[in-house]
Amino acid sequence: MALSLALSTASSSSARSCAVHHASLVDPATHSPELMELIDIVISRPVIGFIVDTVISTIDYAMGRPSSSRHHTEYSNFTDFVTNTIAHAEVTTPTILVSLVYLDRAKPHLYITFEEWVLERAFLGALVVASKYVNDSTLKNIDWAICTGIFGGRDIGRIEREFLHVLDFDLGIAEHDLLIHHRGLLLAAPGHLPSPQSKALFASRVPRTQAPGHLPSPQSKALFRPRVPRTQASGRLPSP
Repeated sequence: MALSLALSTASSSSARSCAVHHASLVDPATHSPELMELIDIVISRPVIGFIVDTVISTIDYAMGRPSSSRHHTEYSNFTDFVTNTIAHAEVTTPTILVSLVYLDRAKPHLYITFEEWVLERAFLGALVVASKYVNDSTLKNIDWAICTGIFGGRDIGRIEREFLHVLDFDLGIAEHDLLIHHRGLLLAAPGHLPSPQSKALFASRVPRTQAPGHLPSPQSKALFRPRVPRTQASGRLPSP
């Protein structure tokens, strides 16, 4: 009888543990089906394209210019940068989803002071902050620097601080924040389940101890700051 009770207790405990989703740490049944679709999306080339478009749109908005397309040849290096950084840092889908939310949240408050490397810095600011918010254990700034192959550890720290100030340290994420990108991501990656092609995208990774070093390290200049102090801001702000 005691053995039967023990087995029953173990089974119940196992069932409860299996019901907890690794990304949210709660029962998946409490989430909408749409959110589960987002979390299961594989980071494939179309998803990378969606991320690139989101960053470009954010910077275009902040600089008061019409939104441009990632298909312009001038953005090919940035697309490679995003792809390689995500691959080398082994970034997960939940971290990507949160970084997209942060980019949207920062958009009306960005004031660009230094345009060089602006896309890379905005992307990294959102990604590093999202990674540290979502994960209990994450890369150190020097590790992020190695993954980028461009920036130094101090650059990463400065980018992170600037992005946090733009967000006014408003890092909380609700389900509706994530669902804003549901339609766009599923249109970008309609076959979002794992496939040989999507797995092959990140099959080649460089060791964390080896920086690619193919581009010169940018100077650590201020990229952006809040457009106005948050206490004075109300709603969508006009472009400068």
